[in-house]
Amino acid sequence: MKKFLIFILTMFIVSTYSYSQNMSGKCNNEVGWKFDGVTLRIFKTDANSYEVAIPDYNMNDNLAPWIKQNLKIKKVIIGKYINRVGSCAFANCKDLEIVEFESNTWIKEIGFCAFYKCEKLFTLYMPINLTRIEKLAFAYCSSLNSISIQGTTTVDEQAFRSCNSLNSLNLSPGVKLGKHVFILENNDGGEKSFRGYNGQIKGLPANVNSVNALEYGLDVDVVKIYLSQANAANNNENNVDVVTSDVDVNIPVSDITRANTYALIIGNEAYRFAPHVPFAQHDATVFSEYCKITLGIPTDNVHLCLNATKHMLQDQEVKDWLGNIPNRQSKSLIVYYSGHGVPDYTDNNKSYLLPVDVNSRQPKYGISLDDFYDELNLLGFDQTTVFIDACFSGIGRDDNSVSNEKSGGVDVVFNSPKSGNMVVFSAAQGTETAHVYQEAGHGLFTYHLLKEIQNSRGNVNYGKLSDNIQRNVSNKSQNIQTIRKKQTPTTISSRNGRSWRSYYFK
Repeated sequence: MKKFLIFILTMFIVSTYSYSQNMSGKCNNEVGWKFDGVTLRIFKTDANSYEVAIPDYNMNDNLAPWIKQNLKIKKVIIGKYINRVGSCAFANCKDLEIVEFESNTWIKEIGFCAFYKCEKLFTLYMPINLTRIEKLAFAYCSSLNSISIQGTTTVDEQAFRSCNSLNSLNLSPGVKLGKHVFILENNDGGEKSFRGYNGQIKGLPANVNSVNALEYGLDVDVVKIYLSQANAANNNENNVDVVTSDVDVNIPVSDITRANTYALIIGNEAYRFAPHVPFAQHDATVFSEYCKITLGIPTDNVHLCLNATKHMLQDQEVKDWLGNIPNRQSKSLIVYYSGHGVPDYTDNNKSYLLPVDVNSRQPKYGISLDDFYDELNLLGFDQTTVFIDACFSGIGRDDNSVSNEKSGGVDVVFNSPKSGNMVVFSAAQGTETAHVYQEAGHGLFTYHLLKEIQNSRGNVNYGKLSDNIQRNVSNKSQNIQTIRKKQTPTTISSRNGRSWRSYYFK
């Protein structure tokens, strides 16, 4: 009898676990959802409707179905054709870490308290065509560390109240702010008090100044510093870290699906021990959109990794995700990186990718570029394509030293991948810098990479892609008034000869 009871109890636990791991339902006749134990996908179900919205809920008697069933959601993917995230749709989702928009050109509105008290939410890129963020939409998202809002988005009162981990703020000149949008609460254990956001500011709406800063929840002194630096450079509007350019808005839609292609996309911008990299998150986010929309790679096959630590890159993404993809020998991989590259001055200027938690003065604790190639090749994909918008001369996009150890760039020689079937497109060579294209809001290399994919609709061989990027970046770098320095992209392959030139995106 005891064994029988144990068996019954075990079966009950297993069935309950299985039930909780695979659930689905409908919000209404237009919107459905599916949960796999980690990721909640929201999608349009009504073929007769063009655009649909996640319904409005509240936190009392009208809970969203996934909240009502207490699902432990870590990631949310919001599908195409959904133009609004309804009120309280994900409020109090305590385990939610990542929100991804399958096609961020559709989302226009984020509703009242939509992500209220999502205390673990740390990765979020605001959609390109966003028009409104309603009151308290992201209030008390205490792990959110950076915000970029572009265009003419209206941000309502207290939308980001008490996001106490916030350390980087990028707002376009046309953004419209309500009262106390970024107000913070002091956690001193006494009587509740408030203060303005006092982290890094990279761009502000045109009407914000030191007189009205606190009205929007911004620290007066921090705003004064930002404005004085902007005025000194006579470049106020170009200090905005996200600018909508021609490659951001007219993304061609693919008529094919590349179900056997995977993409790991890394945008490292907010460094802890090194200068920030302007537009790196924007670079990576828009490239991910091209992967999904133009190259036709399924959303589940694309991982966008913003401000990645060493652990996130090596363990979570390469080993845990890519390493567990079955039948890799018949599939292809695209890897994109925008961020700092650094040389090790003590080891023959050996090249390293710099995770955001590694000190640029100690590059040996980063990720060796040679080792990174080897790790990717060991995965055994049929074809691996790597795009690197970084240089390894020690000079960043702002033309300053990354580690403050040398004032001039060092001469770096790129080693070809030792084995496998890999093609690497790099932004610069030798002592050159991978420059920023300020007017477009991208790295110069990334802008022209996106432009070529846009013009060809993704149907371009690697030889033509390489030649056009190299020519256009080289010409532009010497003609832009703020650069006037040569930047020469290069392409290398793990195979001898020129066979890679006939490759296409697979």
